Amino acid sequence: MDNIDIEAALEEGQPEAEVLVPEVMEPMIPAVAEFDTAFFAAQLIPFEKKLDLYVQRAKNLVVEDDDSKVIAAEVVMVCKKAGRAIETFRKEVEKPYRDYLHTVSNLAKRLTERAAEAVRISDEKIKAYNYRVDMERKKAEAKAKEEARKLQEALIVEAQQESEATGEIVEAPLVATPVMSDKKTIVRTAEGSVSQRSHWKAELEDESKVDREYLEINWTKVNQAVKAGVRHINGFIIKEETINVYR
Repeated sequence: MDNIDIEAALEEGQPEAEVLVPEVMEPMIPAVAEFDTAFFAAQLIPFEKKLDLYVQRAKNLVVEDDDSKVIAAEVVMVCKKAGRAIETFRKEVEKPYRDYLHTVSNLAKRLTERAAEAVRISDEKIKAYNYRVDMERKKAEAKAKEEARKLQEALIVEAQQESEATGEIVEAPLVATPVMSDKKTIVRTAEGSVSQRSHWKAELEDESKVDREYLEINWTKVNQAVKAGVRHINGFIIKEETINVYR
């Protein structure tokens, strides 16, 4: 790794198988290596006091004329340069580990995506089956209720006819309304179990009718429009702002 002269940045201008076997699909976790940060700290600690001095100077500095403005600008430039050097050093120190993590992450991502694909496909098929079962249950329940309703009407007519024939009030027996059990089944396997749980879910129907409290401003799109030259957007104040540019 090339040496990065961080001190120079501060010194410049310084005022100071075929059958899936579950158990073999689990990767072995290697022992975690202990990384020594002493080298990194040793390179940066000497500059901590210097940067503290710059921070203190920035706090104490009163910009009231061109000379004090120059001093403030020097503080900015020196510290920005030091910050860039430190950040470059950090990236160089981390690079081999980043490359390692990137490679491991890509390998793991490729496999976890395949696992997620199998989960998604199987889960959708289970949901489709559960939906068909639920539809069949509701259909059977509706049919049973209709038959119970017809039977109740027939019993009422029969009771009325008997009342007219005997001259006595005959009450028709009540037919119980059938209810099909919708008890959720639990599927148990050697690897675990699958059960169902119901919950309410919102789906967007008409965005123009959504209350403001549920809407989120797309600041990226707004800022892109302003940058492109748009100077009027309903609900916004677009104003010019001056920033300092240091080179």
